[in-house]
Amino acid sequence: MPDDGRIPAGLAEVVFIMGAARSGSTLLGVLMGQAEGVFYAGELCDWTQRNGVSSVPRSRPFWEQVRSRTGPLPPEAGQYKRLFEHPAGLWRPWARQRLRPGYERTTNEMLEAVTAESGCPTVIDSSHYPRRARALRRLLGRDRVRLVYLVRRPSSVVRSFRSTGDKSAVSANAYLLVVGLLTWLTYLTHPRSRRAIVSYERLTEAPLEVGAAALGRSLDGIDPSRLTLPPVLVGNRFVKVSDRVEVRLAERPPTPTAQDRITDLVQWPWRLAERRAGFQ
Repeated sequence: MPDDGRIPAGLAEVVFIMGAARSGSTLLGVLMGQAEGVFYAGELCDWTQRNGVSSVPRSRPFWEQVRSRTGPLPPEAGQYKRLFEHPAGLWRPWARQRLRPGYERTTNEMLEAVTAESGCPTVIDSSHYPRRARALRRLLGRDRVRLVYLVRRPSSVVRSFRSTGDKSAVSANAYLLVVGLLTWLTYLTHPRSRRAIVSYERLTEAPLEVGAAALGRSLDGIDPSRLTLPPVLVGNRFVKVSDRVEVRLAERPPTPTAQDRITDLVQWPWRLAERRAGFQ
């Protein structure tokens, strides 16, 4: 457990959404962020990479205020994400040991500034790198971190990557296997009372039910068809397009191809996670 002096003032908990890219973490985060006292910050793993500057123009005034509270970042801050959150950092233990105090201090200062500027004791963070969850647990303690494991049908994730040309079917499947295994290990080593697993498919069917399960509290009174966007640090395409977001009800999925069936068979960690989330 960390010393009390390392816990950001006013911070009750960090809700951390983990899962592969294209799984709907932004949508889930925006939905949960509608609850009172909850602030969805986006992907805080990019704080040091972007030097505190938001990728969303409308969000920049908020993050400029956060940046003014934290002061200048240390010169080595550009290495933090790769060393402490990306899987590649596992092979550089000596560099991690040397830079860990600065990384933890910077993360702590950023969380304290976000809590103070937003006025919300619960901050929602998200990342495709489950190692960040381990870093948060080390810094804040397990009782102040709630893990949300968000899964989406593997064939849908691979199809999304292929549609934009970001990854081939082979590279997308390799990526999913690595992320799936690391995320499962992180999830299973977290206290049962401080974790939840939900699926994107179920989110589009029953958004308030899934959002409440993920956050650990009721979302009654929130309209999923009209969600107000918070000033996120990093946003995907739909966050950058409009001031509002809606949870669209699930449409009938396309007829699976042979490649879709092979993907869903290969990605056994994700299929297990889907079933754990109650989506068949």
